[in-house]
Amino acid sequence: RKRNLIKLPDGELRAMNFYGDDIGELHVIKEFRMVQQKNGDIDFFVQAERRLTEEESSTLRSFLLKIDSRLVVNIREVAVIDWGAGLKREEFVRLDI
Repeated sequence: RKRNLIKLPDGELRAMNFYGDDIGELHVIKEFRMVQQKNGDIDFFVQAERRLTEEESSTLRSFLLKIDSRLVVNIREVAVIDWGAGLKREEFVRLDI
């Protein structure tokens, strides 16, 4: 299995937790998508009803930092989530596959 595995800074692959229910508690968020770039950084794309507060951004970041505190997580507020050309909307994608 290669999909839905997050790559940790030491190269270890670990099953990605799904945070839809947790993120759903932040009612301002309409959609989200996490993309782990080839360099290991994670872009956490968020479409929200308004700009996120610092506390909301920290909450989102903390979900991934619980997996490994060394991860670099960038919150990217966007008007529209780019889901790519496929029909399936994947909440987490790792680009080095």
